[in-house]
Amino acid sequence: MFTHTITARFEDIDYAGRVFYGRLFNYVHVTEEEWFAEMGYTIPRLDEELGVLFPIAHAEGDFRGPIELGDEVAVRVGVDSIGTKSFDVRAVARNTTHDYEAFEIELTRVCLSTREPGTTVEIPATFRDALEAYVWE
Repeated sequence: MFTHTITARFEDIDYAGRVFYGRLFNYVHVTEEEWFAEMGYTIPRLDEELGVLFPIAHAEGDFRGPIELGDEVAVRVGVDSIGTKSFDVRAVARNTTHDYEAFEIELTRVCLSTREPGTTVEIPATFRDALEAYVWE
């Protein structure tokens, strides 16, 4: 699995003093970008060299505990399953400031061609190989 730590910022906080739920999806997105870069696949490289990007086709989340201003959140991501043209990501976030699980989000990402807009294509073999090192056990 890959873990990235994020600090809850003032801009993330809602009127109740907690991180607004929509920002939690952003925390996962930021972690995924860092994860892809760790694998050697920045978003520009995916587009320019492989001709693909991976938009979200489905997203769902369970929120288990609050995150407040200044809290440190360790977001851990990995792959639940890999299909021919899509893969499922699971993200589990822990509020490390207060030591509890804060949320879990599951995403389905589809492989979309950037050379033939709107066309789904098979996940490139090199990217698939990189993903396989991060399958949840």
